Amino acid sequence: MNITSENAVEMQKLSAEARKANNKKRAEARELIKSKGVKALLEEYGVSIDKMSAQQKTEISMHLLTELLSAEHLMKLKHSLRLEELDYKHELETLAKLNNQVLQVNQPSEGATGLSIEQALASGLINKDTISMNDVNVLSLYV
Repeated sequence: MNITSENAVEMQKLSAEARKANNKKRAEARELIKSKGVKALLEEYGVSIDKMSAQQKTEISMHLLTELLSAEHLMKLKHSLRLEELDYKHELETLAKLNNQVLQVNQPSEGATGLSIEQALASGLINKDTISMNDVNVLSLYV
C-alpha cells in the first residue's frame, strides 16, 4: 500500500481519535479506581492482591488496569451501577481499526480478565521494564 497524502491525513485523524478515546478511557479507569479501589476492581476480575508479593504489587501497571477497564467493561460496569451510559461505539471502532494489525501479529488473547500476574507478564501485557514510576506511584495510593 502506497502512502498518499490522503492516507496520511486519514491515519493522523484516526490516531488523534484513538488518543482521545484512550485518554477518555484512562480518565474513566482512574475515576473507577478512586471510587472502588484497586483491590476491589482487581478482585472483580479474579486477581487477589492479598496473595501477591510486594514486587508483584509494584508490577501492576496502569496499562493492566486500562485493559481490565476497557471501554466495553466500562459500559457494563456503568450500566450495572445504573449510571449514565457513555457511547463508546465510535471509540471502539476507531481503536479496532488501529489495533487490527497488532492483534493479528500477537497471539490471540482472551483479554486481561482472570490473568495472574505471572500470565500477564508472560503474555507481555505487563512489561516490568517499561512501567513508569507514575504508574507505580498512582497505584501505590490505592494498593
